[in-house]
Amino acid sequence: MRHAHSIGNEKKMLDSRLDYGLSKSGKKQANDIVKVLGKYKFDVVIVSPLKRTQETVKPFLQKNHINLIINDLTLERDGGIFTGKNQDAIKEFCEKNRLERVSFRPEKGESILDVLERAKNFVKYLKKTYNNENMLVVGHKNFLMCLEIGLTGKDIMHYYSYKSLENAEIREFNL
Repeated sequence: MRHAHSIGNEKKMLDSRLDYGLSKSGKKQANDIVKVLGKYKFDVVIVSPLKRTQETVKPFLQKNHINLIINDLTLERDGGIFTGKNQDAIKEFCEKNRLERVSFRPEKGESILDVLERAKNFVKYLKKTYNNENMLVVGHKNFLMCLEIGLTGKDIMHYYSYKSLENAEIREFNL
């Protein structure tokens, strides 16, 4: 599940690893998603260290006593020098300089290929630690897209043609 609408989303910024919480509409999404999540039986909830993921599941966890795990592997793509800029800054830079976006690694940041490797390591961690358990992973768009690609075997080079996750969107997968 992707985190609910954040202050960074509201500002239309590439918030990457900036620790913004939820916007007003995101707080409403977090409360509204409780009923949907209640239809599942989760053994564990895994979130990134960033506030927006934790605030997204807080209302659900207040009604359900489930173990919360914070895991750095689920962090959003590190936007490097583009962090804090317009959400389309990397796209615009790559287009202007005729660079391939999937493999482009911003200075002090990560490429989508780097995020895919991190997602694959996360799957190994899940299989080793929670193999037969039902998990809710609340993360970030780029990480979750790479996780989906890693689990389904889609071609990473078509990353930007796949439907991305909306805020508070849930997708189900089997390990």
